[in-house]
Amino acid sequence: MSDVMMPLNLRHARTSVRYLDSSGISRGMFGGQTIVAARGGDRLALTLEMTKHGGRTTTGLAERAQLRAWLASLRGRQNPVFAQDKSRQRRGSFPTGELLANNTFENGTTGWAASGEYALTASDRLLRATRTAVSSNQYAVRPSANVTVVQYAPYVMRYFVLQGRGAFASGFTVDETVDAVVGAVNSTFGMMTAVTVPATTAARPSLNDRVSSTFIAGDYIQVAYASMARCALVDNAVNLLLRSDEFDNASWTKTRCDVPNSQTAPDGTATADTIREDSTASNTHLVVQSVAVASGAADYCFTVALKPSGRNWAVLEMHEGTNGANCYFNVSTGAVGTPTTGANWANLRTAVTDLGNGFYQCSITARKTSSSTSIACRIYLATADTTSSYSGNGTSAVIAWRATIAASSGPRRLTSTAANNQGPASVSSMQTGSALYLRGLPASTNGLLEIDDQVEIITGRGSELKIVTARLSSDAAGMGYLQFEPPLRTAPVDGAPVIIHQPMGRFLFSGDAVGFDNDPGVWTTASAEFEEA
Repeated sequence: MSDVMMPLNLRHARTSVRYLDSSGISRGMFGGQTIVAARGGDRLALTLEMTKHGGRTTTGLAERAQLRAWLASLRGRQNPVFAQDKSRQRRGSFPTGELLANNTFENGTTGWAASGEYALTASDRLLRATRTAVSSNQYAVRPSANVTVVQYAPYVMRYFVLQGRGAFASGFTVDETVDAVVGAVNSTFGMMTAVTVPATTAARPSLNDRVSSTFIAGDYIQVAYASMARCALVDNAVNLLLRSDEFDNASWTKTRCDVPNSQTAPDGTATADTIREDSTASNTHLVVQSVAVASGAADYCFTVALKPSGRNWAVLEMHEGTNGANCYFNVSTGAVGTPTTGANWANLRTAVTDLGNGFYQCSITARKTSSSTSIACRIYLATADTTSSYSGNGTSAVIAWRATIAASSGPRRLTSTAANNQGPASVSSMQTGSALYLRGLPASTNGLLEIDDQVEIITGRGSELKIVTARLSSDAAGMGYLQFEPPLRTAPVDGAPVIIHQPMGRFLFSGDAVGFDNDPGVWTTASAEFEEA
């Protein structure tokens, strides 16, 4: 079984969408009341009716050939197909669009390049990358030039790769060859999807051949589709800290301060804590907890809800053992103060969100560039911007709630670890049902998606197509809550992309037999039924 892709240039006369469910319905024996039991597995079905493809022009003949070859490649019900509902028009304002020119290869190889041991050719909207020699790993396909992106915003990169001649054997990855943070990569044939958060305003998504043996010159692969567009990311509430709501716990080291009492948190519970300075002269007053992290370079976000209680300023810092990245915050107004980036840190950025009841969620995000395997998360009290060393009075404080740190390229939701005192494995909540918390959205924007818009969510099934059922808006930190139908059939991992540009689903043919109708020598029409795989 191999995935195939419906050519995006094929014209649809009509698209019929159906909702398939597995509900069981019965009636009570005595009262006759209706009883409905949902068994899960809800999914969408499509019927695609094609207009006539053909004619005597070169383009018409090519489109007719594409239609018939695509239907033949389904092998009846054997091969899943990536298809989209081309009848939908997105209503929301999410700023997405295709960044790659000639991404379906309508204009041959224009705008595309390869490295020294690959040669590119194209016909019938298929790009062929052929090995000319075999000595090392190579860029098989990439844009001829960088594309312009929004710094630190998440983007999804996609290549649909078809097996050609040769034993490439899953030797491909999708990378971004400028300075970027790249997420998980699907390194199999078919639709390959990766997430990148560019650290600059330039990006260059590349299909990389990671194999330098097992094939010979003349072996090739084919690419049917390439794409790079802005996306959103799934926020599964990861938190590396212990006892996030309990600053009086031994997990937090108190330095020239104490935690005398609990306070009302933004959610109305008595789970926030007072961090009160002592009366030590000319020194810092802070709480700190260290977390274990991977040795490689990565972005981390440290975020906490803060409220003044005699002290209007606080400092958040991530320290990797030698130097730190930090920023001052005015927790009475939500104003951002002075940021500082020490050695072994890069790309510091900040965000503040008003949580109500006097609390602000303050966030710092920075890239750890050293091989350190520990980050100390520090919360300092301060008397003013740039002043965190001072003589304490023994009474002034800030109130803190739900400190959170995780590998992330931007702010994420606050996550409680108070109940279990466990590390990240137990507090990463896999989301199910008909809604998802998201991060990486354009900040403070209403109507990013509207009802009846469609999105594609990358899950363990590859792709699930969803219909939006409530307006999606974002807060000041670029976080939002997406509601949709049908429900998720597989929970997405943290950081999985939610694709807004050209969303697709992964379908299986569900009709009686794949077929098409030919008018003698010139025209072909077809209709096919599918349901999500």
